Amino acid sequence: MLSTQRKCLRILQVLFIGSIILKDCTLPHNFQDAEAHNTKQKTIDFYSTNSLSFFEQYQSINTADVFGSAIALFPVKPSIILDIGSGSGRDAAWMAKQGHIVTAVEPAVNMRKQAAILHHQQPIQWIDDRLPELSSINRPQSGFDFILISAVWMHLTPDDRLIALQRLASLISDEGTILISLRHGPSDPSRPMLPINTTKEIENAKNIGFKTAETVPTSEQDKLGRQNVYWEMLKLKIQGHRTT
Repeated sequence: MLSTQRKCLRILQVLFIGSIILKDCTLPHNFQDAEAHNTKQKTIDFYSTNSLSFFEQYQSINTADVFGSAIALFPVKPSIILDIGSGSGRDAAWMAKQGHIVTAVEPAVNMRKQAAILHHQQPIQWIDDRLPELSSINRPQSGFDFILISAVWMHLTPDDRLIALQRLASLISDEGTILISLRHGPSDPSRPMLPINTTKEIENAKNIGFKTAETVPTSEQDKLGRQNVYWEMLKLKIQGHRTT
């Protein structure tokens, strides 16, 4: 009888220790999720706190110069447009002046407020939201005709990029175009930037259901003169081939 009790006790000890080990094994993942969230929020806060400086930088360059030959991909006829990470509102205002209906998404509160003041004459809807979820954005009946994501992708983790691609696929119209700028070069400690593998981004987009996923010619040089920083433009089109 005593032997049986000891065996049972030993089994319980093993199970208890095992449960602790399993619980501990989940901690790094949870910690990484929390750390990633905190990093993203710190980055947004940094943009907001230093909004005046960034505002001046972004407004010192015009939209046509920033996108170079890729400007030809912007819609010509009046369209419904989503500008994600709109910053100073430079590009949103430029597109609104062309007669488009523009929704500008910017999570940095001070940047968004200053943009709304500067471009108050343009009929732009300013939204506080962020990738990858874009939980405040509702899809127009036929989807957005054009979605612009400029200088944002490098702030997303690989997992967030996948979620963002799926969300973008749900928002774009069947014949619409998504344009994403991809930054390559050293990170900034004040606003961490993750490396981007263009080939992988194209592969992920096609796996999600984008029929067209390709880089397009543009001026690769950084317009703010930052050394060892260059850009690519990624063009995505769903063209009716939806898997999401």
